[in-house]
Amino acid sequence: SQTSLLISIVSPSPIIRGTYVENPNGNPLLQMTYTYDLVFGILYTFETYGSSTNPLRITITDITSDFVKGTFAGEVTGTDATGAMVKYAFANGVFNVKF
Repeated sequence: SQTSLLISIVSPSPIIRGTYVENPNGNPLLQMTYTYDLVFGILYTFETYGSSTNPLRITITDITSDFVKGTFAGEVTGTDATGAMVKYAFANGVFNVKF
């Protein structure tokens, strides 16, 4: 089985240190997708949806041409294996990605 978490920031301006908050009506565009494989080959996907109470929040604490570091929190929603709509909340997430 597998689990993945994808976080994206899309902006016409350079991505710099600071806090970015999910805002479906403007820039930057933030997206978080959480996917898990319950049974081999059957994937369930949950995505950000513009939560008014727990929007995706990404804070970049350090960024260079070699890496980006920071924290994240937010909420995703999707359909589980039973067909029910569920929400997953992420808090105190940390990333440290080399390019």
